[in-house]
Amino acid sequence: MSLATTLAGAVLGQVVAPPFDVNYQLVGLGYPAGVPSPLGGLCFKPGDSNKLLIGGNANSTVGAIYEIGITRTSNGYISGFAGSATLVATAPNIDGGLCEIPGSGGTLVFTTYSNNSLGQLRPDSTTPDSYVSLSSSGIASSTGTCQFVPAGFPGAGNFVVASYNGGTFNTLPLTQVPGLAPHTYTFTTSGGENIFTGGGPEGIVYVPLFSPIFNETPTMLVCEYSSGRVSSYDVDPAGLPVSATRRDFITGLSGAEGGCLDPVTNSLLFSTFGGNAGVVMVPGFNLPPCGPADIGRPGGLFGPDGLLNNNDFIVYIDRFFASDPRADIGVQGGVPGSDGAWDNNDFVVFIEQFFAGCTE
Repeated sequence: MSLATTLAGAVLGQVVAPPFDVNYQLVGLGYPAGVPSPLGGLCFKPGDSNKLLIGGNANSTVGAIYEIGITRTSNGYISGFAGSATLVATAPNIDGGLCEIPGSGGTLVFTTYSNNSLGQLRPDSTTPDSYVSLSSSGIASSTGTCQFVPAGFPGAGNFVVASYNGGTFNTLPLTQVPGLAPHTYTFTTSGGENIFTGGGPEGIVYVPLFSPIFNETPTMLVCEYSSGRVSSYDVDPAGLPVSATRRDFITGLSGAEGGCLDPVTNSLLFSTFGGNAGVVMVPGFNLPPCGPADIGRPGGLFGPDGLLNNNDFIVYIDRFFASDPRADIGVQGGVPGSDGAWDNNDFVVFIEQFFAGCTE
């Protein structure tokens, strides 16, 4: 029985397109109770991987951000929603972009439609702390979404903003406000890239590196609302889409709206806007690294895969007998730390880390 069947069954009318359908399936998670339709962007609550934040009453003056718990299977995959959502903060005109500013201590930023602005919400605020006009920053009216380029990708750390109406992508520099850091930021004039993809871009998710089919190509997925699909794009040195590389990833996703990554399993979540609104999940992407003992991939290849198994032993032994400096992890008495020698102490430390459950 597949993971999709185990969790929630097929999602009618919405399919993962070839060649991605070999490795990925859609899982319907249903509608988050208590969030007023239509749905907007979504992200995980900063510091809590079991709480989802999601926009409600999107694109209206009574738009707001709601919090809802999620349930997980024994192996960590999301299986549904827990209880009913509660109001976190007002967010008038919230659209498809909602994310945490990295390193901010929990500050959220969201896009608005149709007034082409960014709202900013500091931790514990219940109303937006500021709005920044994007028209004055060179973003075509009106914006649809935003996302930060993750570590390991070209352009890591860049803040990407896309215009829904213009179908264009730009980077937008941000700086901390003196005296109010780390929780308040200003956004300046865009880099002027204006990368055109069309399709009415909304949610953006960067595909975890080394995921099946995507392999080592840095890739972003974009919810394209006006086309009813999620498209795959290779990214350029700034972390923006290369328009000529577009491929269908999901088709038939009417009202494709927000997107985010589950920090526990690296599954992708997408919200939808309109009559068939709800949240869908796509599992199967490369799992996040789980610690120092997770060093091996199938076939004896180097690299974490989120699992502890014989692959890790194979890679470690290969490193050890090749006198690879990365095998030097133990000092006398099994204490972690390099001592410039490859001996039984290194095996002791590796085994302890392995049976400790891949410790951080």
